[in-house]
Amino acid sequence: MTLANPWGLLGLLTLPVILALHLFRERRRRMVVASLDLWKFLKPEVHGTRPRRIPLTWLLLLDLLIAGLISLALAQPHLNLILPAHKAKQIVILLDVSTSMNASDVQPSRLAQAKNEANQLLAGPFFGGSGDVATLITFGSQAHLVSDSRQDSYATMAEKVAALEAGETGHALEEALALGLASLDGKLPAEFHILSDKAFPDPGLGSFIHPLVWHIFGGNASNQAVLGISAAEMADGRIQVFARLANFSDKAVNRVVSLLADDRLITSTTLQLPAGSAVPQVWLLDRGAASATVLLTGGDALPEDDTATTGLAVGSKARVTLVADQPAPLQQAVDAAQAADLQVVKPADYSPVALADLTIFRGALPATWPEGTVLLVEPTSAPQDSPTQAFVVQDKTDIPVDAPVQVKDDALLSGIDFSGVRWGSAWKLAAMPEGFETLVAASDTQGQTVPLLLSGQTRGTHILLLLADLNSGNLTRHPAFPLLINNIIESVRRAPLPTTLLTGQTLSLPPAGEYHAIHMTLPGSTQSVDITGTDLWTQTLQPGAYQLALEDLAGRQITQIVGVNAGDEIESDLAPRDWVLSTSTAPSVDTVAAAQPFDLLPWLLGLAGLCLFLEAILAWR
Repeated sequence: MTLANPWGLLGLLTLPVILALHLFRERRRRMVVASLDLWKFLKPEVHGTRPRRIPLTWLLLLDLLIAGLISLALAQPHLNLILPAHKAKQIVILLDVSTSMNASDVQPSRLAQAKNEANQLLAGPFFGGSGDVATLITFGSQAHLVSDSRQDSYATMAEKVAALEAGETGHALEEALALGLASLDGKLPAEFHILSDKAFPDPGLGSFIHPLVWHIFGGNASNQAVLGISAAEMADGRIQVFARLANFSDKAVNRVVSLLADDRLITSTTLQLPAGSAVPQVWLLDRGAASATVLLTGGDALPEDDTATTGLAVGSKARVTLVADQPAPLQQAVDAAQAADLQVVKPADYSPVALADLTIFRGALPATWPEGTVLLVEPTSAPQDSPTQAFVVQDKTDIPVDAPVQVKDDALLSGIDFSGVRWGSAWKLAAMPEGFETLVAASDTQGQTVPLLLSGQTRGTHILLLLADLNSGNLTRHPAFPLLINNIIESVRRAPLPTTLLTGQTLSLPPAGEYHAIHMTLPGSTQSVDITGTDLWTQTLQPGAYQLALEDLAGRQITQIVGVNAGDEIESDLAPRDWVLSTSTAPSVDTVAAAQPFDLLPWLLGLAGLCLFLEAILAWR
């Protein structure tokens, strides 16, 4: 027996008080007689106060019993009784919430039928009187323990079932089974019920140790989908949109395919999709749109995957800061790239607090390295005890006109031809900085190899070092120079967020210290939600365009669209797979001894009330 409130036993201190009151009440009674002479011959046997005996009356016993019962009731006792639970078991319900469960080939949907089935399974443990335990787990991209009858009532579990939504991309059935095993009572036999459409590869559950009962919903439904969408910027500045259109049917179908830019119709065409095939489709868009959407018009069993959206973050610009007393010709090269927001400052006015994706220093070195990528052009020697003192510049050396140029295979040099470049002269370093590699080099007049472009890391900062003297030779007038600057800008120009996600996937947001404010507008809504300080956004079950407005610490506004799409090769194929269902079995147990808590409080109060009733009858008499 356990006591929830042991302090209630202090009520037992009333027992000696009750006994003392009864002793005080039982004094000698006065009797009226005619004369005392008749007892004169008797000598008193006891002189003084006579000892009192406890008056064992029914009233005393009832009073003591009532006080003891009420005191014990205040202590709230519970008994852990080992009671037989006839045919008791634990039912583990695994409910599929992947995108394919939204299919409407059965009415109203596969998910709705599965939720009805789950409610019927839950009714057994609560209303069957068998002592069963029920555990509800969902699985899609991940597995989640939703509810358990040992903590929740039937009404609570039914509400949680009603609130379930499908839309996750994935089939984490093994993870769900592991959660179910971890939730088992250990004293009850377990039975696993899997509620799914079986539209995923064979999970291989043949060796599962508990009985598996499959509840399959839906059939071989016809479905078409936009499986993937992406965008890339072309050399002429236009945006190329690529998508794959799939037909998961045994018959060819004709569907109208439309391209939209920011919800504005660009083009539509009727496309024949052969049976069981995926057809690529390519469009070209002018710059300026924030998003592109590919839409299949017409009906099928799963409308959610008939559309796909991607953000066109390729139009975003890099933040470039040019620190130089003589910004030309670097300023002209950056402007020619048309992919950067350029800020030009004097070395005396530069502050490393200013945020930039690329910081270009010409003839100067900063006191501390800024965030982002750094391009050093014609660097001077760094002062002592400076973080930038790794670069010690010596005198210049001349590069012959016909000197062979060594070019490393690197993305920064993609599409650049240095033929015809006359380098003139270049700055020499006293020593090669540790961790740097040479991207471009040439031989000087003395036959020594002179690095012209270096790349490396210093204290976590990516640094590019251009040692060519811009005032000599023809590098700044050669097409190789603006191409080099453009490639460097493209390497640092990145979108802070992904352009597409699959439904149910988590959207990772930028660190809290990088942006002053972040607001999100959900698909179909015009109201934005402040999500500043949020690291992860998990509410991505609804397909569509998620618009994010970001304000960085420098006050610059950035708007980006993240397209959340339901089209997936596994989820959009609604046909149940032909793998054999597992029929694992375990010995059944008819009767299981289960420890059940038994509350004594109402019984003690009831018995105390009965004693009070009996006491009232005796007192009345």
